[in-house]
Amino acid sequence: MTASLKRVRGWATAQITGSGAISRAFRAAHVRTLGDAAEYLTGLVYARTSGSDPLLVLRENRGTCSSKHAAFVLLCGENGIRASLQLGFFEMSEDNVPGVGKVLEEAGLRTILEAHCFAIVGSRPLDLTGLPHGGADAEYVKRRTMDPSDMGKKAQWHRTALAAWGGLHAPTLSPEELWTVREKCIAALSSSGRSSPGS
Repeated sequence: MTASLKRVRGWATAQITGSGAISRAFRAAHVRTLGDAAEYLTGLVYARTSGSDPLLVLRENRGTCSSKHAAFVLLCGENGIRASLQLGFFEMSEDNVPGVGKVLEEAGLRTILEAHCFAIVGSRPLDLTGLPHGGADAEYVKRRTMDPSDMGKKAQWHRTALAAWGGLHAPTLSPEELWTVREKCIAALSSSGRSSPGS
């Protein structure tokens, strides 16, 4: 689905010399190269920040797929490396996101459409969260490029895509019921201490 951090290393030795806010924040955290920044973001707790500003990832030492990748894409841009933020939709199941199976089964579903952010650096995909995971790799059924400033729109885009998916794959459930199932899946992952793909 996406390349591992070890496979996307051409940019890794680039020094963080940019004058923008994200570059300054990484240097203040003693992070000197883009490779170090990727490792740093990968190691942060997977949890929502208090707002949509990517700088909050560094201030609060946590982030989700959206905020971690938005911060990294901004950092790349400030340092002359071509990168984009991607929003991918995939069918989440117990196979590719262990821990959601019981919730899906109770709703009469085998899968549900989930959203996940990652980055493209140069021409290679990079996922700093390692999601989805499990015994089966997920394939994106739809993908779009996002601007990091669009993070606040992600939930609405997801709701719209989920409603369309539901009309084809779960016509007995309303869009709100499907979103409730999705939120229960995320809650199940959070309570088990596992990372959730789309928060």
